[in-house]
Amino acid sequence: GTPDSLISFKGYLPDSPEDITWNGLRYFGSLSNPDSTAIRFSYTTVENASFAVWVSSRAGVVTGHHNIYKNCDNGIVLMDSPVSRLYHNTFYDLSEDGQAIAFSSFQTAPVQHTVENNIISETAGGVSIFWLESAFDPDCDQYLIDYNCFNTGESAVTFLSGSCEFDTLNNIF
Repeated sequence: GTPDSLISFKGYLPDSPEDITWNGLRYFGSLSNPDSTAIRFSYTTVENASFAVWVSSRAGVVTGHHNIYKNCDNGIVLMDSPVSRLYHNTFYDLSEDGQAIAFSSFQTAPVQHTVENNIISETAGGVSIFWLESAFDPDCDQYLIDYNCFNTGESAVTFLSGSCEFDTLNNIF
């Protein structure tokens, strides 16, 4: 999309939110050449999906900006994508157990994930980070989470494996 022409993806909303079955935007990268594809999604709205955006299989650099994700179970899930930059996005009215942004690393060590200037509201969790500890030794500096506004029911940032200090200085809660 563009600033003047948003692209909107809206799944059918059943009578009960538990019955949402549309999976949203999904991308599976190349296993043979993981750095071959850079992904950019911008100026889009995704509504009524299980996962608004799901990127997996070691994609190249993932960039998402100026997007709106609402009434979904989860926002953005990046699995085994080593580099991302997510900024100026709005996440709201997600599932009561949903996460706005989730990073998972099972086969590929994270290089740098940046989450800046996002609004995350009316959701259980903000940013969730998980890595397979037996696969590699993570470095907490690989996650920059700065200048975001969090209004979540649970923790703004959760590390599901290992532990990292999260600097709250430049975020709003």
